[in-house]
Amino acid sequence: MLKEHATLSSEKVSVESHRLPEAPLSSQLVRVTAAFARSAIPVSDMTNHYTLAQDEQSVMRLRAMADSAIGFERPAWRDAGVGPGSRVLEVGCGPGALLGELAMLVGASGEAVGIDTSAEAISEARSYLRRRGLSQVRVKVADGFDSGLEPESFDSAYLRLVLVHVGERAAELLRAVRELVRPGGTIVLSDGDHTSTGISGDVPEFEELMNAWKAMMSHRGNDLRIGLHLPRIAADAGLQVVSFRGHMNIIEPDVPFRMPHWEARKAIVTDETATAADLCRWEPLVEHYAASRPFYTCFPSYTVIARRL
Repeated sequence: MLKEHATLSSEKVSVESHRLPEAPLSSQLVRVTAAFARSAIPVSDMTNHYTLAQDEQSVMRLRAMADSAIGFERPAWRDAGVGPGSRVLEVGCGPGALLGELAMLVGASGEAVGIDTSAEAISEARSYLRRRGLSQVRVKVADGFDSGLEPESFDSAYLRLVLVHVGERAAELLRAVRELVRPGGTIVLSDGDHTSTGISGDVPEFEELMNAWKAMMSHRGNDLRIGLHLPRIAADAGLQVVSFRGHMNIIEPDVPFRMPHWEARKAIVTDETATAADLCRWEPLVEHYAASRPFYTCFPSYTVIARRL
């Protein structure tokens, strides 16, 4: 679980200044190539917008990040009318951590439905929700643009960190989701200013990695400041903006936590915003700091509640 902090503690976070010894470049390149070969996303899929790998550690990261988000997402859900007896849809539910919380809010008399384009994520979500004993929730592999779900069958819908991955089609996706929500129903959108994400430590390689990720995302047409633009996107989709709120999410990992930028390393190399040799330089530090967890991670997050008229 990630601990959320409204303000930074006065306790200093120590960061080792030394660099880990590196293996010869040729052996590292072999290792990186082998890692690509066994990664969860095949090379042919790299034209897709979503660039973060789905493996065991990424599932842990997604659930940990979801845990940190619950405290400030739950008030938005309640303000949007998510409660006992309601029917809510999460688009891009991933491994299901937030979907489980939505299911708890709607209770046994309601229903929470989650969709994701990743079969691996849906399989993880199904197992996770089954372990939690939640019968009022179901998940399916589906695309938000054409989900096959019944129109106007939900009271509310929720999208977190989804629109940043769909480029110029953000309003189009919202229009598709809007059709699934009844007139008078609500859509909650949550995303960030990804240009301002940072860590409390001073590690130049991490800055290089984050800059390579930003360049890759921009190259694919994604809006890195999309959180700030959520009201306009909602209006472009024909929705009425009810509220717009934001906060700085400051989190301290207490589980092994690799930065999400690292999960997109295959896309970074595919788009040539970094090289395999760069990954070789970064990998020992990423894995070392994932295990030792000395950093606060800072992420500006914004939420819109919008209504279908």
